[in-house]
Amino acid sequence: MPSIRILTFALAAAFAMPALAQQATFPSRPIKLVVPFPAGGGGDLHGRLLGQKMSETLKQPVVIENRAGANGNIGYGSVAKAAPDGYTVLLGGANLTMAPFIYQSLQYNVRTELAPVSLVARIQNVFTVRTEHPARTLQDLLAQARANPGKVNYASSGAGGSPHLSMEMLRNLAKADMTHVPYQGDQAAFLGLIGGYVDIYSAPMAGAMPLIEGGKLRPLAVTARSRSPLLPNVPTAAEAGVPGFELESWWGLFVPAGTPAPIVEALNAAAVQALRDPEVRQKLLVAGSEASPSTAAELGQIVQRDLAKYEQLIKAANIQPQ
Repeated sequence: MPSIRILTFALAAAFAMPALAQQATFPSRPIKLVVPFPAGGGGDLHGRLLGQKMSETLKQPVVIENRAGANGNIGYGSVAKAAPDGYTVLLGGANLTMAPFIYQSLQYNVRTELAPVSLVARIQNVFTVRTEHPARTLQDLLAQARANPGKVNYASSGAGGSPHLSMEMLRNLAKADMTHVPYQGDQAAFLGLIGGYVDIYSAPMAGAMPLIEGGKLRPLAVTARSRSPLLPNVPTAAEAGVPGFELESWWGLFVPAGTPAPIVEALNAAAVQALRDPEVRQKLLVAGSEASPSTAAELGQIVQRDLAKYEQLIKAANIQPQ
């Protein structure tokens, strides 16, 4: 019996040694960072800034691969099915936590097939009206909506995105009946807002800032818990009289579930160091994002929180699965 036990331990150690050696030498070759959106967009900007700095720490190239399609779901699925060895990393957005309730069939399960590494950035939306609109504050706009149920129109960049869901949260918390007018993307929504076809748009900060600075739009409130450094004089929605309002988008790094903890820790350390770099932080801020490095566990908590939040919001908005 002792000899069998010794043999069992020896075999187990033999099988474990290659994996341990791989973790000890990680990374020994280039890392692929999958950005599930087209080149030139916000996700691509975040991925390239982060990848360049992480490669300096990891001493291996971090190569961006744009795998766009199906609102990010093609790229998400490709990483979920990749080998859990740390050489395929995902830049995922907050829509990861919306997708399970919007799409009937996905090629991945965010709860079981993707493991968090680090939060990358937080992104606020800003409630905006055209500068000629009579509403000077968010409460002015809500008072108009309550006095004229269904007559105040709000834009979105498409059903189920953060501009849509933040307006649904506003409607629910403020008890104000407004009508949803979906557009195909942010640019179309901005044109509808400036042209007076809709009254309000919960706009992504990056797209809204040039129009605010150019005098085309008036900001009423931001959607996150704290004010934006880009608009320090604009209140949060909670400060503007809607207690409990908090909604923000984010980018985060993920790897396939089952990736060894030491590899996750190495990737986390490289990401955190990159996101603390002043140049990276400034470039992200100009793009409308706030660099927000975190532990893997903290990102995991955000994912679980948002899954619960968006399930409730999407059901309340009666958004039907596609």
